[in-house]
Parts: sequence; C-alpha cells; structure tokens
Amino acid sequence: MLYGSDRRGGGTYGQVGLALLVAGVGLSAVSLLLLRSVPLTALGTSALILSLICFGLERSVPRVSAPMGQLLMEAGRLNIAALIEELGLSARAVYLPSAITGGEPRAFIPTSDALEPGAIRGPLPKRLVVPYENGHGGAGVLVATPGSRAVSLVAGRIGPNPGELEQALTWVLVGELDAVEGVAVSLTEGGAVVRCDRIRAQLPPYVCDDVLGSPVAGIIASVVAEGLARPVVIAREEAHDAGLTVALEAR
Repeated sequence: MLYGSDRRGGGTYGQVGLALLVAGVGLSAVSLLLLRSVPLTALGTSALILSLICFGLERSVPRVSAPMGQLLMEAGRLNIAALIEELGLSARAVYLPSAITGGEPRAFIPTSDALEPGAIRGPLPKRLVVPYENGHGGAGVLVATPGSRAVSLVAGRIGPNPGELEQALTWVLVGELDAVEGVAVSLTEGGAVVRCDRIRAQLPPYVCDDVLGSPVAGIIASVVAEGLARPVVIAREEAHDAGLTVALEAR
C-alpha cells in the first residue's frame, strides 16, 4: 500500500521490539549467570537497547490504517482525474523540483503539447493555473501528487548521481512506503531509467494515469526531479515480472 504508514498493521516495530526484548533478556541472563561469557552478555544487552529503540519508533509511527490510506489516495486520484477530463488536458505532466515551484515538488500539466525546454521558470505562483513561457504565452495546471509529499520523507538532500538517487528512492519506496522490494537507477544522456522490483502498491488505473503516470512512477519522477534539480517527464512505463521500469526525460 502506498500509504502503509501503519507498517502492515501498525505493529511491526512493536513486534520486533518485543522479540528483541525477549531474546535480549534470555541471552543476557544465560550468558551472565551460566556461560559467564562477556561477549554474549554484551550481545544480549545490545538486543535490549535495540528493543527500546523499536518501541520508541512504534510510538512515533502515524496511526493511519492501510484501508484509510488507500481511500484517501483514490479520492485524490478521482478528483485529479475529473479535473483533467473537465479541462481536456492530454499532455504529459512535467514533474518540477522545489527549486522551481518555490515550495514542495509538484506536477505541471500544460494546456498544450508545445512545451519547450526551459519554458517553466520559478518560482511559480501558489495557484492552480499558472502561466509559462512558450513564445506566445501559455498556462498549465499545477497539482500536488503523492510524490510531492514523498520527497519530504527523504532524510537530507537528494543528490544528482545514480547512487544518491537510488538511495533516496529506496528510502522512500522500500523503507517508508513499502511500495516495492528494490530499486535500481541508471542515468542516461537525456534523463534516467529506474527499475523497481515487485510492486506492492497495486492500485486500479485511472484516466489521470495517462497524464501523470502511475502513482509509483509519479513518486519516482518527483524524487528524480528533486535530485537533478530539473523538470522531468515520464517518457515510458513498462511492467515486467511484477516489477516496473520507468524512463524519465529531463527538460
């Protein structure tokens, strides 16, 4: 689930902490009283310390159930899909970094396909409909996506090289959202290619996916745009063996 902040029921950290607590107490007692082993006693003490850390993390995790998270996600997608259909937008969304939006990363949907590189300049006004330069003047729709908030989950700055992008995407998609099992990133001359193994976030397709891409691809696009500090477009999505490959084009 994309909003798996309950970590599969909200008790994973607690369960791990309890297991470490039991193992730590048992190992420490046996090592200290029976085996007289200092290294094993230290190992048991370490397990006790880790159990306390897990209990602390359990209390800090937001209590949002997986069904509630999916409900909120689908409601947002339905609203964006209705907006796109009502305005007749068909051009691929351009995912913008915070350096251009002047706030959190967002997706910009131009009203026409004639969007030249460098046409979008920041900081953009905090509005739904914003202008851009295309030689004649134009406008587009600026919307928040799951990727807009996902970027904030990354600890520290997102770097532009493949290793840093892969680390950031792994942190978000694997560690925080439990959406995929693994991520690999390679940079190309015109952008990046991201391969995800075993997609866990299964959501029904919507009309807005033709414009914004799938939710997982949108999160990838936002993180990569933030790391490269450049607008990116989802050029291609390919499903393979329960995984997904996303090709991104930098603008």
